[in-house]
Amino acid sequence: MHTLFTTASFRSLLYLLALQAYPNPVRDAVTVEVLAPAAGVGTFEVLNLNGRARQSRREVLLEGRNEVVFQLGTLSSGVYLIRATDEASRQATVRVSKQ
Repeated sequence: MHTLFTTASFRSLLYLLALQAYPNPVRDAVTVEVLAPAAGVGTFEVLNLNGRARQSRREVLLEGRNEVVFQLGTLSSGVYLIRATDEASRQATVRVSKQ
């Protein structure tokens, strides 16, 4: 299966904040790959499914690909959301399963 993008839709992708997490499921440390459309400071939160922040921090992001490592070893097993917000208020969320 191939996905086709028009030039206009591809350009709009360039302005999105995007996240990927690995390994997933995770036991201790998870690496979040952040594709940032612009350099600046990003705010990261690890949230439980009730929306309660379990961890929060700020990281300097470069335009393009970045990696941010989170230590989740002290958290209970379950599903968590990692949410990133950049200086332009763009948000992205990735779901991780903690074993």
